[in-house]
Amino acid sequence: MVLPVFQKEFPDGKRPAWTELTPQQQEKWITDMATYAAMIEIMDSGIGKVIQTLKDKGMYEHTLFLFMSDNGSTSEGGFIKQLMADLSNTPYRSYKQWVFQGGTSSPLILTDGRSKSQTEKGSICREPSHIIDIFPTCLDIASAHYPDTFHNQKVKLAGTSLLPAIRKQKYSRAIFSLNIRPHAPSCLTVGN
Repeated sequence: MVLPVFQKEFPDGKRPAWTELTPQQQEKWITDMATYAAMIEIMDSGIGKVIQTLKDKGMYEHTLFLFMSDNGSTSEGGFIKQLMADLSNTPYRSYKQWVFQGGTSSPLILTDGRSKSQTEKGSICREPSHIIDIFPTCLDIASAHYPDTFHNQKVKLAGTSLLPAIRKQKYSRAIFSLNIRPHAPSCLTVGN
């Protein structure tokens, strides 16, 4: 998927260079990014502790790890926050509340502790998906069956397993989103 560079979100239609920021703006960005980096470091350390505990208990090779981010970054909070949001959403356009990829995409990391199963280790799957696909994917990985009935009522599993996409096999998933807002850009997105 080739992504165009968008700069329309900025008042003059151009994303400013570092040297175009005032010293106060540069200092604010440095402080905010340092705080963001500290949050990532603390999170990374915590994940490392969970992984080590699973290894110590002999459960690591039987654990599926799913890490999903919230959709898009918000541009609220002023000019520097918008620059940070733009950086966080790269390479996608726009922010939370808009139906451009920068407002709707949610990164997902899926892996397990079995080195033999990591044939796609380090690869990126760009197939469209939806959060409701996570449960069917977990069922598929576990070779588990979702019941056809529950309390004598027919039930249907929502979502589609992502396992074929992860394994680079034939995969098809329709994604449809519609955003109609009075006096604002509207968007219709259909993915397959």
